[in-house]
Amino acid sequence: MIDSTENAGSRKTRLHLGGGIFFGLWAGFGWYGHLGNAQLGEDFGLDPGPGLLPSIVLSMLTLGALVLAGMGLVERVKSGGPLPIDWGAILRGSVAPALLCLSLAAYLPLVWAIGFVPATMLYSGLLMAALSRNQLRAAPGSALLSIVVGVLVCTSLTYALFIYWIGVPLR
Repeated sequence: MIDSTENAGSRKTRLHLGGGIFFGLWAGFGWYGHLGNAQLGEDFGLDPGPGLLPSIVLSMLTLGALVLAGMGLVERVKSGGPLPIDWGAILRGSVAPALLCLSLAAYLPLVWAIGFVPATMLYSGLLMAALSRNQLRAAPGSALLSIVVGVLVCTSLTYALFIYWIGVPLR
């Protein structure tokens, strides 16, 4: 018979370790970009400059990653045994994030090729379709309507944000 408390503890340990490693990698990439950008560290006198917010966010992300990884390591030491690693589940769970990263990498060249509005509509539409694939199978009409409305709202708000609030010209 399987002890459900042992499985739950083992799963919790893996989640803490995995979450700590995941957020630690993001923090590492963020610190690499932040520290590699000399303009963020310029002295603006009394104004803290553009590097303040990224420093705060990356510090919190790093601290959270260390806490999660530390909790996972403490739980692992307390359990006294090695954690079984389900590589198949890891690979299956990595497909969607990998596709998201690849699609984000393709988005910028697409903006340059066809323009901001069409690229944003295409990207957000495909992303929403991928995220709602179960609803598309169950009720395709209402799911498609939701995707179209979502694409229009997402593109309109993003366009308004860049043009009117931030003041960045888009083509």
